[in-house]
Amino acid sequence: MSPERTKRRTSDRRPRGGGTAAAPASPDDIVIDTGPFTITIRGVTFRVESTTLVGKPVSSGPASPPAKFPPPSHQFRRKGGLYQVVFEGGQPFYVVDTLGARYLDYLLHHPNVPIGAFDLEVAITPEKREARASNSIQPESDAEAKRQYREAVRRTVAARQEAEAAGDREELDRLDGEIEALKSALKDGREEADTGERARHNVRKALDVVIAKLANGDREEKAFAEHLRIHLSTGYECLYSQSEGRIWK
Repeated sequence: MSPERTKRRTSDRRPRGGGTAAAPASPDDIVIDTGPFTITIRGVTFRVESTTLVGKPVSSGPASPPAKFPPPSHQFRRKGGLYQVVFEGGQPFYVVDTLGARYLDYLLHHPNVPIGAFDLEVAITPEKREARASNSIQPESDAEAKRQYREAVRRTVAARQEAEAAGDREELDRLDGEIEALKSALKDGREEADTGERARHNVRKALDVVIAKLANGDREEKAFAEHLRIHLSTGYECLYSQSEGRIWK
């Protein structure tokens, strides 16, 4: 039988028994013609000569767009060798990943929780705990204490020269703080290796470098620097005060 005749017979097919013809199919409809078959319902068998099933394809529809969350209004997050910063919903800017930036990262994400300067150093650089303990001076007499202080100054100055030759600005700032604390202790005739004093100098100077760079930046950076001057305190204990709690992501 030719395709043309088959098509004509299919389209002209009418249900028997006086039923109405199936509605003409649209181009998007799916049409299934079935031949004679029997169906038994409650013991009674019926013979169906032919039928046409017309339906439309089921579409899942367009994919739902991913849920959108508002960007954080405050963000201080490390990305590679930089920290991405968003302050009060402004344009993002970047802070170089230095020791001071890491101190700041810790304090911003632990608001209203005071931490000793030495403990903050150890939290960021755990090996400092052992190094500081081995370098601490435990004098048995004033003369011995002064000798140990002078030796500590000599070692620290030598380390500073190496950092200067390497162009390591961050290490220079840290060593300057240590030298200042050691010389101050030697001048005052103190007998303890003032771990807290050295840590205070180190943390304060590292944070001051970050804030000074922010203050020379664009509008958002200047605003962030001023925010830190108001809410950040550094001393033997360091603290980021924030009445709203943890706002930084």
